[in-house]
Amino acid sequence: ITDFPHFDENDVDKILSDLVDMSDCEIPPAKRRKLTGRARFSVDVVKRLATRCSSQDSKQVDLDDAVDKSIEHTMNGLRAG
Repeated sequence: ITDFPHFDENDVDKILSDLVDMSDCEIPPAKRRKLTGRARFSVDVVKRLATRCSSQDSKQVDLDDAVDKSIEHTMNGLRAG
């Protein structure tokens, strides 16, 4: 069970584009790198986008918020051990 696939930056873009309308949106390379590794990092972004109530923000703002919160959640989990 320890041989999970590793997601690189292209995989992150692909999984997010396949699951979410990413038209006119971009994830900066530095943030995209932080989502590499396990699929759950990218899936967490999708989960956060799906649970947002009808936001008045632009798609890019919603995406940025979901990415930032996913990165923060992951980093906190790593620090906690």
